[in-house]
Amino acid sequence: MLKVSQSHQTAQNYVEDLEQTMQALNYFPERYRKTPSGKYRRVNFKKYAIFYFIENDTVHIIDVILASSSTVFKY
Repeated sequence: MLKVSQSHQTAQNYVEDLEQTMQALNYFPERYRKTPSGKYRRVNFKKYAIFYFIENDTVHIIDVILASSSTVFKY
């Protein structure tokens, strides 16, 4: 069952933390391992997985999904 925060501030803080995690990929994005396919990298944020690749010194985020999802295995 999905829990929804009743606090606007809690939700805002969660999104800000997620954004900070993604922004941090601008610094040493290679520190995270490649996925089994070798095409992408993955960083975890709380219960989510952020998938990205690096091209010409640019980090491209392709997906943010619930880490327990079976969708994780497509990468």
